[in-house]
Amino acid sequence: MKLLVIVALLGCSKPATSRDTGSATPPAPVVEDRDAKLFGPTPASLGTAFAGITLGGPVKIGDASRIAKAIGDVKIELEPGPRGIRAIEIEHTGTCVALRERLARAWKAATNQAWLDPKTHLRAWFVDAEGDSCHLRFDRYLEPEAWLAAIPMNLVGGDSKLLLERLGPDAMTGDDNIKWVQPGVGYGGSETTLEADLEGRTITQITASTQTDPATTKAIAALLAKRAGSEPTVVVEDKTTKREWKAKPQSLFSTADYIWAGNDFFTLFVNR
Repeated sequence: MKLLVIVALLGCSKPATSRDTGSATPPAPVVEDRDAKLFGPTPASLGTAFAGITLGGPVKIGDASRIAKAIGDVKIELEPGPRGIRAIEIEHTGTCVALRERLARAWKAATNQAWLDPKTHLRAWFVDAEGDSCHLRFDRYLEPEAWLAAIPMNLVGGDSKLLLERLGPDAMTGDDNIKWVQPGVGYGGSETTLEADLEGRTITQITASTQTDPATTKAIAALLAKRAGSEPTVVVEDKTTKREWKAKPQSLFSTADYIWAGNDFFTLFVNR
């Protein structure tokens, strides 16, 4: 599946292409005015420069360039998916510590560098990069119950045709697998990547991987235990916690998560 990525970098002198690039360099705006264009007054809300831009909305050449010029000193990426914009990433070049402090004043303190809006299920995630740049990413997220419900566990052991019908344009097919993405879960900074392994047309395993926070991982584990009707076998190896359940109609599902720097890199396996 080919993805068109629209990017804008203020101050770039190259002509606009499918990687849309702004070229003008306006005077640096007042900090308060610039912040209002960059982020909104409530947690995980976009600023005024993003008027007309919504997650799930169409990707249009020119939008990223227009937004970058309006804000100044930023790089904008409108990350496309088969159903429209699936994430908005802002690379800020400047004093990142000061930006993080202003975000905390506007949105309160972050959890695992993330803010959630439970009403809209929008999420913002702040991360420092090397040098003098940092990133603020906006995407959608799911609550643990909805996240698990979106994973087609009941299709493991069945015909992959049913999965393809369910996924529609979201499916990326390989010789022996089907891949797709869905929103992330909890206070994380990534979407969820999923893969169904195939033997012929039969689905033998579904794997779901994402980055979240330890509390969300515990909530998912509790939901899996409730689904299985039993507590898992738990093994800790090299800072990785592995949980394993036997359940019906699935013969087995298990998880593995590795916590590093407050982030929980979490994987769910559903086997036949």
